[in-house]
Order: sequence, then C-alpha cells, then structure tokens
Amino acid sequence: MNAGELPFLRETAQRLNVVPHRIARAIGQVEEARMLAQGNVNPQLFIAGLLLALEKTLNPPDRQ
Repeated sequence: MNAGELPFLRETAQRLNVVPHRIARAIGQVEEARMLAQGNVNPQLFIAGLLLALEKTLNPPDRQ
C-alpha cells in the first residue's frame, strides 16, 4: 500500500461508513465469483450480479 494514500483511504472509509466485517464479506464474494467465473457464464450478467452484491454488502442499510 502507498503510505501517502492512507489519509485518503481513512477519510473515504469514514465518509462511506465502511466497516471491517463488510470488507471481509465483500472479499469473500469476490473470491466466490472468481471460482464461478471459471465456469460457462455470461460475462455481462456475471459482472452485473457481482457489482449488485458488492453494493448491497458494502452500503449500510440506511444508504440503500
């Protein structure tokens, strides 16, 4: 990580109310998606589904 970006990352995490358990869950979703992508999937539908899932995971309920 670029140490110069740390203030930006902290400010962004605070502004967006990003918390560790949401990040951990999002990483799990990306890992699962990587495994699923190795199958026969429509790339556009696959990415759309992943982005929707990540948005739901990373956004707190009051921002949805």
